[in-house]
Amino acid sequence: MQTVMHGRPQTIYAVIEATPGTLAYPTASDALFPTGDMSIRQAPQFQEDVERLPTWSRTRRVLVSAQPGEASFVVALKPISAGSAPRVGKLLRALLGVETVTAGTKVEYTPHGPNADLPTLSIAARIGQIVYWLEGCLVNQATFNIRPNEVVQGEFSVVFKRAVWVATTTVKTAVSGGAGGASITTIDVNEPQNARVGGRFYFDVATTVVTNPDNAGQGFLITGISGNTWTFTPAANVAAGQTLAVGTPVRPFVPSPTDAGNLIPWRQGKLSETPQGGVAADIPVVGGTIRINNNVELLFEKFDTLYPTARVRGVREVDVELEMLLTNERAKYLADQWNELAYSLTVPAGTTAGQIIEFSFPKLMPREAEHTFGVEALRITRRFVALASTTDDEVKITFR
Repeated sequence: MQTVMHGRPQTIYAVIEATPGTLAYPTASDALFPTGDMSIRQAPQFQEDVERLPTWSRTRRVLVSAQPGEASFVVALKPISAGSAPRVGKLLRALLGVETVTAGTKVEYTPHGPNADLPTLSIAARIGQIVYWLEGCLVNQATFNIRPNEVVQGEFSVVFKRAVWVATTTVKTAVSGGAGGASITTIDVNEPQNARVGGRFYFDVATTVVTNPDNAGQGFLITGISGNTWTFTPAANVAAGQTLAVGTPVRPFVPSPTDAGNLIPWRQGKLSETPQGGVAADIPVVGGTIRINNNVELLFEKFDTLYPTARVRGVREVDVELEMLLTNERAKYLADQWNELAYSLTVPAGTTAGQIIEFSFPKLMPREAEHTFGVEALRITRRFVALASTTDDEVKITFR
């Protein structure tokens, strides 16, 4: 009977790439735990039936490139302490561009200017018994749903250059340590296509058999796949008088994750808005959405690789929606877009210093106000476009 893979546990690791588009490997402190299932997709691009052959059938297709990959996942935004960057900070830095740490006080994430690039990420994802590594990730969009009865979470959508993976397999050909031990850089496995070059693995065996089964917590890097054989680096050491037996599990490697930070409910903290020329006032909402879109695109430039090697970005779009119960006093919002009345807005979560997340917008212009009719309580949804008040300052995310 076959054993079907399952989707638990799920762990995401995000690492800023030192060289954009070059895979970087994570540490335990890069771990994030998704609050929903992750989606990963990268499809090959084929050209079909180039030649006009004497048939109505499709006869051949040629692999010409790999389409830019897409991935999405939801993670909680968890403050650690005042002035300490949260684990999700790497994603926020890749979303907006700038991280500013004020020691002991706060960490701010703000948009970068036109003379800077967004950093790229390498993202590793353990999904059950498979580990994926996504190279050259750009955070294209993030959505933060304001739900009073939920914790603060963000859904991140990324585009990426290349995906590699390793799934569990087993040793096909036994390796003897002999009298003096054996140093090996190849291994025959039963499912060689369970991996791609660039993935990492470890031997699930006691250190009495392989003295460095996980390469001191780094895993072994696959550098080549041919037939049933994986070539890897650095060398693994089979102990003297021991045998790496047929059937020994060979598993994907990522560091054992650690956790840090606290879950923060949206309900803790009051929204505050200031109309242009007016005074600040707290506003109650029953829901809302904050959406940031970078409009990035990966492009093909070189001719010696299947994968995209260039990037371009469009205009950053920041949009905000606030859903409120409709009262006589709030009916005035229906005219905002016609009066072109601008607002500044602060959306906090949390009330204890060091455990506060705050979204702030210096200039929101109303786009529309939609009112929903029914036999139950009436609601109004106010939709805004965030504009820069000076330059590249239309949104700020603060942990304090």
